[in-house]
Amino acid sequence: MHIQGLRSTSTTISTVLMACSRSSHMYNGKFVHGYILRNKIELDIFVYTALADLYFKCGHILCAESIFHGNAKR
Repeated sequence: MHIQGLRSTSTTISTVLMACSRSSHMYNGKFVHGYILRNKIELDIFVYTALADLYFKCGHILCAESIFHGNAKR
C-alpha cells in the first residue's frame, strides 16, 4: 500500500494493530508503531486504544501506560 503511494488511514492502522495484539505479534506491532512515528501520522482514539491494547496484551505494561497517559493529555 505504501509502496504504491497510498497513505494508511487510522482505520487501517488500528485494524492491523488489533490483529497484532490478538496474535501477540509484538514485533509486527512495533513496526506499525514505528511507521506511525516515521510518517508523522496523526492519531485518533482508535489508534491510541489499539496501541495501548497491543503493548498491554504483549506484556509491556509500562509502554501501554505511557501511551494511555500520552493520549490523556490531548
